[in-house]
Amino acid sequence: VARSHGLNAITLTGGEEALPRITSAFKNRIIAICYDNDDAGKKGAKHLANELTKYTAYVKNITGFHEVCNNDKEDITDFFVKYGKTKEDLVAYIKATPFYTPDPETEKQTHYQMCDLYTASLPENVKHMKQSNIQIVAVSDTTFTVPSSILLEKTRLSGDKDSMAVGECREWELTNDTVQDTLHMMDNNFKEETIKENIRELLFIRKTERFIKQRTLGTKTVFKANVTDLFETDAENTVPMEYTAYSFGQRLEAAQKYLVTYKLLPHPYKGQQLVMLITEAKQANDSVSNFTVTDETKKQLDLFRNIPGSVTEKINTLTEKVKGLLGYNGNNTLIQAIDFSYHTALQFNLGSFTDVRGYLDTLIVGESRTGKSSTANTLRKEYGLGVFTSLAGNSATIAGLIGGSNKTPTGFQTRAGVIPQNHRGLVIFEEFGKCKQDVVSELTDIRSSNEVRIARVSGTITLPALVRMIALTNAHTTGGNIKPIATYPNGISVVTELVGTAEDIARYDLILVLSDRGNSQVDPFWEPAEPMPTAAYQTRIRWIWSRTPEQISISKDVGLYIMERANALNTEFDSHIKLFGTEAWKKLTRLAIAVAGYVVSTDDSYENIIVTKEHVDYAEEYLRSIYDNQTFKLKQYVANERLYSTIDADGIAALQDLYTKYPALVLQLEKTAVSSKNMLASASGLSNDDLNKALSRLTKCLFIQYQGYDIVPTERFRIGFSKVNQETTISRVGEQ
Repeated sequence: VARSHGLNAITLTGGEEALPRITSAFKNRIIAICYDNDDAGKKGAKHLANELTKYTAYVKNITGFHEVCNNDKEDITDFFVKYGKTKEDLVAYIKATPFYTPDPETEKQTHYQMCDLYTASLPENVKHMKQSNIQIVAVSDTTFTVPSSILLEKTRLSGDKDSMAVGECREWELTNDTVQDTLHMMDNNFKEETIKENIRELLFIRKTERFIKQRTLGTKTVFKANVTDLFETDAENTVPMEYTAYSFGQRLEAAQKYLVTYKLLPHPYKGQQLVMLITEAKQANDSVSNFTVTDETKKQLDLFRNIPGSVTEKINTLTEKVKGLLGYNGNNTLIQAIDFSYHTALQFNLGSFTDVRGYLDTLIVGESRTGKSSTANTLRKEYGLGVFTSLAGNSATIAGLIGGSNKTPTGFQTRAGVIPQNHRGLVIFEEFGKCKQDVVSELTDIRSSNEVRIARVSGTITLPALVRMIALTNAHTTGGNIKPIATYPNGISVVTELVGTAEDIARYDLILVLSDRGNSQVDPFWEPAEPMPTAAYQTRIRWIWSRTPEQISISKDVGLYIMERANALNTEFDSHIKLFGTEAWKKLTRLAIAVAGYVVSTDDSYENIIVTKEHVDYAEEYLRSIYDNQTFKLKQYVANERLYSTIDADGIAALQDLYTKYPALVLQLEKTAVSSKNMLASASGLSNDDLNKALSRLTKCLFIQYQGYDIVPTERFRIGFSKVNQETTISRVGEQ
């Protein structure tokens, strides 16, 4: 009817909520929408106008003609036919209508339901557009190309059973409504002719019909991946799902997190298995990424900021409140070690050093029933962040931790492991003492580089891995029995049996060794302090986790003070096991930032964490407390080690005497890094009795150490030998 009046008119079939399939045709066009005069028509007009304003700013929603067509459901057919109006009459209404401004309320109504993947898989939700926060657990090297727009045109008459008239066109465009059609065009080893036949069938064209000209007006690349629900902590009372997903026009990266718009559909060629078709993906709206400072969050942060007293008094208060969460009188040092590790920023800047790793990497060794796991798990539940994984199970492999690449029928699939899946998050490792040395070394490499590297046939893939790590373990297990910590001479011995190399030990920021066996006596009258509200705890940790390096404020004076105190720690505790070493200033800074964040040290904007000397002092004192105690005995260990690395005049005289009496033995020790008793007996020619006497004196003078059956010359021996007079008169063994 409209065309008969000389108007370029288009009618959309499919109901008031229908949208045009080929929206690109409307780009920058001037559009007037004339829908029926009823509620469904008015709603549909707004829905269509909101959609078309994505392609053109010149959209008008014409409702003025309803003054004429004022009865329910009347339309422009009635306007022209029933009421006898003219083209000029309608054009006048069009000119009088302003251009459409998108309606936020209507736009809100067109947003898709947010749900988890299990909910999306329910029968009533399958085939409907949904939105979910997901994580990519694996990506495939296989990609596909599908049409984004197709035009089929009948060019000649071909028979009595033609479904199209000559000159007729049928169109198909890739939209949210048609995305499921692409499953007939990819990932099933289709031949080109089969795809064309499938497209004809989708557009209701007979298979036998000829003279159909098919044109592909555009294409889109489709990428394949495996996805699962995004959980910020271990999921409870949920059903985690994993799906094969196809993303249109956007490659999804392994281990990354996205908010996706998608449909779940049964795959017509894969046994009706549900697959995910993703039409849009953007950064996941998790609670950390979405955190903003508001009046409400300021009030919750003030609960911590306004606790009275010094930093030490504030932390003691907060520790007692955590005991209220635990429900028992837990170990203060343990609680603080786990809580500080939770409350760390990912990166910080200090002077010319930028984007330095800011999160603490913590190892906690303790006897059974000291509350390691229960404390960590209670805090995990309260904060709603972090995941547990056991290093004694399937994830105690390199592939489980970082990921791997597997061959599939259509190519190679790269799957991310536990660590990259928790990029920017936190992982709590249980049963650390049961993992293999290659796993320990891999964790060391990850801490150094903040990334994981997965070897593939087509080359290595690198995934980011800024991950806070807390390792919990008992002491070393021998013959199935856990060795009591009290039987070790010091904490270094405990850690060396678990971690192995000095390099791997040095990478930890906090190492806590607890010999306490836990409270065997229960105090029925103990009353815990009242914890902070859960919302306040969750606000504080998300505030810290969301801070950028630029929002960690460390003044020049504080930075110089950190360096001064780090040097003091090195002077007092430096040994070949570098618990401090050249990284001391970084370890001290990381802990000081955690302390500042924990007590909410900030300015009036609440955007920055302000680190002061008081936080540095507390961090230094905490480090001293965990290493300089009756269990770890680091000071005694360092003092003893320095005896083996220094020598005085008396020591040189003792070695000179040994050289005079046992020259061949001393020369053999000087030539080798490691010897055995048999080797020394052969080289020196000493009897067994004389050799034992010589070795006993070398041991007593700290010139050798035993490592199992190996005899190792000490640094003290090396220094002393360089000062020995080798031209002295050598006496025979046994001479007085």
